[in-house]
Amino acid sequence: SAFSQTSGFGIGATVGSTLDFSLKYWTSESTAIQAAAGLDFWGYGGFHASGDFLFHLWGWSAGQDQMKVYLGPGMGFGVYSGYAENFGMSLRATSGVGYYFHNIPLELIADLVPTFGIFGPWGGFDPWVDFYLGARWYF
Repeated sequence: SAFSQTSGFGIGATVGSTLDFSLKYWTSESTAIQAAAGLDFWGYGGFHASGDFLFHLWGWSAGQDQMKVYLGPGMGFGVYSGYAENFGMSLRATSGVGYYFHNIPLELIADLVPTFGIFGPWGGFDPWVDFYLGARWYF
């Protein structure tokens, strides 16, 4: 059911390293595809998009609600203005925790995303860590 958040389609937003519109689609009870697109106000400025394949590996109950830890690989892309290299691409290793309410189809998320820039305005190979807080409503 949508209330268990192990199926369905979620739409929401995240704030942190960037301000994003967020989507999540469950492909099984323990795997999901997560995508985000938005604006980078705090880094290089511009538009960015990312996609991750998530494995929900651990979970526990919090009363009748659930928390799940997830990990997964992904990629990021960005378009920036005012730089010699206006397009950027990165590899991501998303890790996070989701809080799932038993009585409403809502997920609260916190993601920590080690990222390795392949090329872009940062000048080539460059590691950094992104952080996001957000929420998604499930249908």
